Amino acid sequence: NRLDVAKEQLEKVIATFRQDVKFDLVFFDNGFKPWQPGLVPANEENRKAAIEYARAQQPRGGTNIYDPLEAAILMEGVDTVFLLTDGDPGSGKFIATEDIVREIGNLNRTRRVKVHTIALGGTRELLVALARESGGRYVEAK
Repeated sequence: NRLDVAKEQLEKVIATFRQDVKFDLVFFDNGFKPWQPGLVPANEENRKAAIEYARAQQPRGGTNIYDPLEAAILMEGVDTVFLLTDGDPGSGKFIATEDIVREIGNLNRTRRVKVHTIALGGTRELLVALARESGGRYVEAK
């Protein structure tokens, strides 16, 4: 299923982190919850714990893209976000593609956080636009 694909992609990303990288995970459905209260160093212990946390996630339904992306961009010290999703928002402050892109653009105007997007099927227009507007990259997971 798509969540399993997302977990596999996430593990690949986490495995590439150098020790000086700081990171957090935010899984989302209708709501969202960060793994940690803030960024943590990408030491071996935290990378292993993050992968275990990711593997334990189960599908719960719903897709709230705006709210967790907003929270991630506003985290202290964040310079890059990887957004893995099917790209079909169904809940949150904003649901329409143009509204999400506009509001994230406004929020990110001074923060300048790169948003890399990874499509797991579904609508791609939103993910392409978010990556393009933030200087990130868009890819499709196979």
